[in-house]
Amino acid sequence: MEIRKGQLADLPYLYEICHLTGDAGDDATGVVSDRFLLGQIFAAPYLVRDPQWCWVACDEGRPVGYLLTTPDTQDFQNWETTNWTPLLQSLYPLPVPTGLSGFETRLRERVHSPAVLPAFAEDYPAHLHIDLLPRAQGHRLGSQLVERFVDQCRAEGVRGIHLGVSATNVGAIAFYRKLGFETLTEEPWGFFLGLKP
Repeated sequence: MEIRKGQLADLPYLYEICHLTGDAGDDATGVVSDRFLLGQIFAAPYLVRDPQWCWVACDEGRPVGYLLTTPDTQDFQNWETTNWTPLLQSLYPLPVPTGLSGFETRLRERVHSPAVLPAFAEDYPAHLHIDLLPRAQGHRLGSQLVERFVDQCRAEGVRGIHLGVSATNVGAIAFYRKLGFETLTEEPWGFFLGLKP
């Protein structure tokens, strides 16, 4: 397996990976009917806006995992609000259709809710999303991806990194703690964790 910078041609694979890991690390097929919804929110905008801040892990040339990031959450949210969110709102209009899972309903509602910048974003301006398919796990790819991001943050003077993780994703929490991430805030759904490069 190898790691390389992300490219726009990787987008279909990123949508697939995001969906297959979108339920707190597990396959979201049973709880999200739209196979593109998770990727529209948590994957595609990063690669479209900042490919130089995105990495993919490949197995025989095919992406099997990714690390999608931005060095400045405020700038990213400003771009997203203007350039990405209006498109999603037209694809996923309100009211949300009935009969969807609670998880999918919340995702669709999120498309219409402006992002709130965390209070700690000035000290931890960068954030990340990382997902690996099961066959890519256990090869240290996750650690290597985060190390590349941390190295680039350090080289470019980024003050800190944050991420959100579900309280039910125990494996991910242990992974981030092992890499040195510490709790910034505890939320009803989980934790925001942070790291100084």
